Amino acid sequence: MLLQTGGEAELPKSICRDGRYLAYTRSEHEGKSKYALWILPLFGDRKPFPLVHGQFDITDAAFSPDCKWTAFTSIESSGPEVYITDFPDGKNRYQVSTGAGAGVGSRWRGDGKELFFIDPHTGNLNAVSVETAEQQLKLGGPHVLFTTHGIAYRLGVYDARPDGQRFLVNTESMQISNAPLSVVFNWDAGLKKPD
Repeated sequence: MLLQTGGEAELPKSICRDGRYLAYTRSEHEGKSKYALWILPLFGDRKPFPLVHGQFDITDAAFSPDCKWTAFTSIESSGPEVYITDFPDGKNRYQVSTGAGAGVGSRWRGDGKELFFIDPHTGNLNAVSVETAEQQLKLGGPHVLFTTHGIAYRLGVYDARPDGQRFLVNTESMQISNAPLSVVFNWDAGLKKPD
């Protein structure tokens, strides 16, 4: 058991490469249900703490490879946007996606020098260059890598190889096939060897 709480909805999202911290989404009930980004240390007293919370729902946390930054999605009034904040302080916030509701599902390249996200309106998988200097970030402009087709948002949308050159994208086929369906009964009988 890593964490036991009093009935809040909690969903683990990312773990630091060194295994010391787990980022998770936690429901908060303050007038209306909303979600915040919480951190569970996996050492010491293991006392969870909020990293990002506010008036908008926070989802899709992803630690940078060096665990100094956390990307997340904030469901703004105009739609979902991707941001990065410093870890563990969460004081500085940088907007990654640019547009009205233009970003979900952030993933880091293995060296932390690029962040990927999907534009939910177009299905475009975008990349943004990330440079760090003196505890500050310098972000490039988003550019489209490719368009996903029939992406399945309900099940872990996609993942990137550490080199950022290949992606595994979870899709749903919308095509209807007229191929015949064959049903084989008693198929296991053919597997039995005669004595």
